[in-house]
Amino acid sequence: MKNLLLILSALFLVFPAEILKAQSRDSEESRFKFGAGIDIEITDINDNPVLSPANILLSFDLFNIMRIEPGFGFNLTNVDAVNHEITAVYKRQCYNLGLYWLITNRRVAPYLGMNYDYIRNFSDHEDEDSSFTTESYETRLGPVLGLEYRFADKFSISGEFSFLRTKKHESTLVNNEERNQSGDSWQSGNKIKFRFYF
Repeated sequence: MKNLLLILSALFLVFPAEILKAQSRDSEESRFKFGAGIDIEITDINDNPVLSPANILLSFDLFNIMRIEPGFGFNLTNVDAVNHEITAVYKRQCYNLGLYWLITNRRVAPYLGMNYDYIRNFSDHEDEDSSFTTESYETRLGPVLGLEYRFADKFSISGEFSFLRTKKHESTLVNNEERNQSGDSWQSGNKIKFRFYF
């Protein structure tokens, strides 16, 4: 873990010089660009299929070298199955922050960076025999490699691959009995992003 963080830190110190060289060869554009869009996480959501993986994002490009990209997403779903006397509520909140080095400012533009996600899930389920409530908190941090294709000055689409360190805590209340579990893991992630620039 420490070796991986040292390697990533070294990349972030050495990489900007190469980015500056590449940027000097690219076409001149404004030094600040603002955009908004959505990201769609390509993931297996079988554990909770009613929760949407899409987020709203804001994009701030600085000097054609760096991109700061905060994002957020939420979902609230109520399920009421009268025949089986089941009621359920599902809630999801996601906040993320990305910091990226833009390798080039051309139409096809690779970028490299770091991403942090904070995700909170809540579910409340009740039927004629039992009830349970689950609340979980999850943090994800890791490097990201992306490739952006600019269709025009005002629109782009990109794909991202990430390798994230994930920490999760889950608390479940089943018929007034509390159960807690925590864990951490490494996982890969994929996203598609659509950005509109102003």
